[in-house]
Amino acid sequence: MSSNWMKVFNYDLVAGQAAKDRLSRRLFGYDVEARTIEIGRPQIDIEFQAPYTFDESRKTVLYAPTWEGGRTSMRYGSVASHGLTMVSSLLADRRFRVIYRPHPRTGILLPQHRAADLRIRELIDVATASDPSAGHLVDDTPFGWQLKAADVMITDISAVAYDWLTTAKPLIVTQPIEPSAVVDQGSFIGDLRLVTADEAHRIPEMADRALSDPEQIGRMRRWCAYYYGDTTPGASMTRFINAIERMIEERDGWVFQDHDVADELAAIGPVAV
Repeated sequence: MSSNWMKVFNYDLVAGQAAKDRLSRRLFGYDVEARTIEIGRPQIDIEFQAPYTFDESRKTVLYAPTWEGGRTSMRYGSVASHGLTMVSSLLADRRFRVIYRPHPRTGILLPQHRAADLRIRELIDVATASDPSAGHLVDDTPFGWQLKAADVMITDISAVAYDWLTTAKPLIVTQPIEPSAVVDQGSFIGDLRLVTADEAHRIPEMADRALSDPEQIGRMRRWCAYYYGDTTPGASMTRFINAIERMIEERDGWVFQDHDVADELAAIGPVAV
């Protein structure tokens, strides 16, 4: 994002170079180097306990579509246009396990999305009943563990794509069928070949290629580094803590450089909050 509201704050904590470049392009009179601190994405250094265990006999595909959106310019959801075909194709291929995680607002506005969501759930139930060991899943658990458990994610133009980018693992993004839906060509999603609805039946082939193609794997790693910097375990949380400590130190230094202020605080004594 970019907003003039960022000028209100002494510092803005940003994920990485991508954010700084975006702010430089869009905010007038804003000193990006002086006012921003890169912290990566500290959430990735929190250990999320998976409620399920999966064997490694299959590749795990996380399909996490967004909803249909409140206006046509944000109508990115693929459940009705792509989802049913993609999930059917993946369930028919024994190389893959499907974790289906729809947006909780799916189908709230458009009945075709609601119908497609229900049908996908039914297909997964049938596949699970016929082969419980496959581990197919309709998932509504807290988000976080899926990033580690899945090998590849399929999603739409959605914030969850940026969550997944922290893993640098293969990503497949759908092309919205709504002509007025906005696709930001300046983001990393603009660098991906989006999957059209007509290609949805080829998703096993696309997932297989995404998992093995060195060029695609390298592209995701480059984008991950550009957006988040160093994502090795602990690096983001360390940068976040260092940024907080730096700001506390600078604030304390500013307060106590005026001896009158220091004397006043000392006279007040401890304050219970």
